[in-house]
Amino acid sequence: MRYLLLFLVFNFSLSGFAQKVILDENFDVDNTNWVLEKNKEISFLLEKGNYVMTPISDGKYWSTTVYEKFNIDEDFVLETSIMVKAKPGTNYGFIWNKGSNYEVQIIFSDNSVKIEKIMAKDKSSYVLMDWKKLDVINKSNYNKIKIEKKANLIYYYINDVLLYQSGKNQPKNFYAKGLGFFVFNKGVLSADYVKFTSYPSTVVNTIDNQDPYIYLEKLDSNINSKDTESLPRVSPDGNYLYCVRYSNVNIGGDSNMNDIWYSVKKEDGSWSKLANIGRPLNNKSHNFVISSSPDNNSLLLANKYKSDGEAEGMGLSITKKINNQFTVPTNQIIIEFINKNKGVSYFLSSDNKTLLIAAETPEGLGEKDLYVSFLIEENTWSKPKSLGKVVNSMGDEHSPYLSADGKTLFYSSDGIPGYGEYDVFVSERLDDSWQNWTEPKNLGDRINTKSSETGYILTAKGDYAYLSSNGDICRIKNPAYVEPVVIVSGKVFDKKTGKPIGASITYSNLSENKELGIASSDAQTGDYKIVLQKGQAYGFMATKADYYSISENIDLANLKEYKEIKQDLYLSPIVRGEPIRLNNIFFEFGKSVLKSESFPELDRLVNILNKNPEIKIEINGHTDDVGTDASNQTLSQDRAQSVVNYLQSKGIKTDRLSAKGYGESKPDVPNNSDENRAFNRRVEFKIL
Repeated sequence: MRYLLLFLVFNFSLSGFAQKVILDENFDVDNTNWVLEKNKEISFLLEKGNYVMTPISDGKYWSTTVYEKFNIDEDFVLETSIMVKAKPGTNYGFIWNKGSNYEVQIIFSDNSVKIEKIMAKDKSSYVLMDWKKLDVINKSNYNKIKIEKKANLIYYYINDVLLYQSGKNQPKNFYAKGLGFFVFNKGVLSADYVKFTSYPSTVVNTIDNQDPYIYLEKLDSNINSKDTESLPRVSPDGNYLYCVRYSNVNIGGDSNMNDIWYSVKKEDGSWSKLANIGRPLNNKSHNFVISSSPDNNSLLLANKYKSDGEAEGMGLSITKKINNQFTVPTNQIIIEFINKNKGVSYFLSSDNKTLLIAAETPEGLGEKDLYVSFLIEENTWSKPKSLGKVVNSMGDEHSPYLSADGKTLFYSSDGIPGYGEYDVFVSERLDDSWQNWTEPKNLGDRINTKSSETGYILTAKGDYAYLSSNGDICRIKNPAYVEPVVIVSGKVFDKKTGKPIGASITYSNLSENKELGIASSDAQTGDYKIVLQKGQAYGFMATKADYYSISENIDLANLKEYKEIKQDLYLSPIVRGEPIRLNNIFFEFGKSVLKSESFPELDRLVNILNKNPEIKIEINGHTDDVGTDASNQTLSQDRAQSVVNYLQSKGIKTDRLSAKGYGESKPDVPNNSDENRAFNRRVEFKIL
């Protein structure tokens, strides 16, 4: 192997406001002092406006012109056009950036192309893009190569087809010190031209109204240490912080492996000292939390676990808290999921039913793309669906986070123009197809640096974000708008005994009776927590075998700001003679006509009656004290009968149903306020 180099120094000044042609070589005459010689092994000649390389013996040869002071931090386009006459299988191509930390070779062979990075220090190679067949490659004519820099990205084109782009592992400034060509096995290579043009730097597409005074705030020594902390995950209520720490005090004692550590927010707003979460979540492998449920009663974890808590390989698992202890994680199944990348990242949204995935699949655009998968049944998820070409690039997307509003997506990417290797971007979901998104916007240079920013995650309130930067956990005021949500929390009780109870929690939109999210209450304390989004009315309830769920409702159609609401839930044992309130029954004002929002509640009662064909029930109607006794008695009787009529329409036999109105005679609370009167207007049932 023989290197033929000629050094040429260009002194120039670049304007930041206009393009500037740095090199324009068409090979009509030798303007750039390319190597021109002929020996026993190879000839380099100018022929008819081409630079021609003709190896005489087998081997690899190239010519390079070096610009020692060619060092710009602007955007540029480097173009050339080459052709080869050779036997099939001959490799040839273009080389650039020689003389810097690394060089890049664009290698052709027949109708395929490969892009490879060669490190200057040890000549080790790294494949940027493996061999790819292209119909646009001309086997007997010239092929145009274009290398383009925009902001932090490098794009590679062949005959105007984009092949590859990346922002990873780029130097702080971009160089083109060495430009040249190479050919193998006696092939004759011709270069038609070389042109290098600089441009004003690309303006990064950032969010509007950036706050110039926000800054990354490194958390104190309770969180950060001399060891490396990363992958922060904060619970939606902002009370728990999980991260990983590389330390020799981890389980297994290997500082190259990471354990899960956690902290709890104290009353003064500060964080408690990080503590190792211990077994069974930590083992001798890599362990980390992906996301926390709103109630912190379950955690989504990376990797799979054996029944004894030891590692079982790559994958996904969920642990649940029982008696204040996290259980051995249960492995999750994602149908038809293929990941070609060594890395993968996930996020489980606050509904506990929507899983975001960053993975490299056979049908992806570039490296890792973003996908969505939905819960089919417990521990089983649907085939991942791509989020589409708006949020995905030909680069690498990872660390997806869907804010509590269910619409606003934050993620890191090296495939969109930005400031560093990986920047954080935000996009809004426009519909339920998960394909339509707003154009991703960079969060700006107060968050993104020339390094990598990853793991961006918010509290449900949306005020602060947590992320890792340079081996530390930081927080920053979130500059991007997220829609307000409501956190509903409370306890689940057995209505008869008054004791806390562990149960499943579900919430649905009343207009369509579509289940939107799930949760669970703690078996010891009865605590639960859910996140509800603005824009619709919800019904929510606890469910457990042998109990009837007393549902609650809330209308968030006009929610203006983040709120936290306390609402206890009750489960009523199904026993004779005990009245059970049907909360989500709605009538037209002053009438007995049922609204459609009542149907989900009544359909649950139908299911109970179908499962227990031996029982008979009485429907009771109640009013407040507004109006005459007679009119209230009539209204309550008519409303009770409307419910009976609905149940009959669903196939429940008439002899199992009766209706009785009580008017205002049996208030639950005194009729001394609008709120109390609303509470007294109700429908109940009891088993006879």
